[in-house]
Amino acid sequence: ANKDLLAEAGPYLFDLAYKNHVDLRFEASVLGGIPIIRTLYDSLGGNRITELVGIMNGTTNFILSKMTDEGLSYGDVLKEAQDLGYAEADPTADVEGLDAARKLAILASISFNRRIFFEDVTVEGITNIDTEDISFGKEFGYNIKLIGIAKESSKGLSLNVYPAFVPLTHPLASVRGSYNAIYIKGNGIDDAMFYGRGAGSLPTGSSVVSDIMEVAKNVAFESTGRFKPFYFDQKNIYSPGKIQSSYYMRLAVDNKTGVLAKIATKLAEQKISVLSIVQRNKDPETAVLAIVTSKCPHSYILNLIDSFNSLRSVKDVCSVIRIMEA
Repeated sequence: ANKDLLAEAGPYLFDLAYKNHVDLRFEASVLGGIPIIRTLYDSLGGNRITELVGIMNGTTNFILSKMTDEGLSYGDVLKEAQDLGYAEADPTADVEGLDAARKLAILASISFNRRIFFEDVTVEGITNIDTEDISFGKEFGYNIKLIGIAKESSKGLSLNVYPAFVPLTHPLASVRGSYNAIYIKGNGIDDAMFYGRGAGSLPTGSSVVSDIMEVAKNVAFESTGRFKPFYFDQKNIYSPGKIQSSYYMRLAVDNKTGVLAKIATKLAEQKISVLSIVQRNKDPETAVLAIVTSKCPHSYILNLIDSFNSLRSVKDVCSVIRIMEA
């Protein structure tokens, strides 16, 4: 059940298990009681998996759900999560996305037949998410989630964990509390989703016991060590800066005539169009702009932030959040 070990050294351990004719089972390492490991190996073995995206950490989903449903601040909900036992005294692994990244590395190794490790995953956490962003997200038709997404295309593999606005029409948008879910695309099954308790003593224990039962059967029939993972040689990690998404941006700007025109000019210079924009006057001197952009590479957004920061009329680029495709 040790996801840290498997995310750092899983492929090496699989090879050792095969050479020594023993079983290595690890269903409990990812998503607790959701039987995703065996499903990927066995039930979906006839598919070419092209994408998997999921809510892989119950603590962060609990925090973001509470912030969304009750309008509470990140700090208040984190304390509640710690009091309830969902979050550790040091919640870094959860809230900075490290736990989800380790799970994503394990699932991606199986799904794409590559030697993928924790260090291959680009990670962002949820510590900067603000209730004002969540409010704007609702207005645009989104729920905020920390998602792990692995995708294979002709350009290579992209492996990322980050907070994202999920369209309310997507099944993942309705996953609340400490529940987890994984959404998979394959060339045979099209789309499939798996949902359940991602952590806790009983869900995790259920997966551990099922592994023990499987190993016991193999011992009884003298068939241990039959499993050998297959890996392609090339990994080809796709640059995070080239990955295209739509983005939500929140800016604090001078509440003056002509500021919106300057913002539009900077967007045009980066070849980024606007899908939606909402303005709210915070006080007589400050306005808040919430912008939803068209799809563009992440590198364009980084350049756009620099451009906005160069404008005197922009007081702060408060937040930038990716938007997941429906």
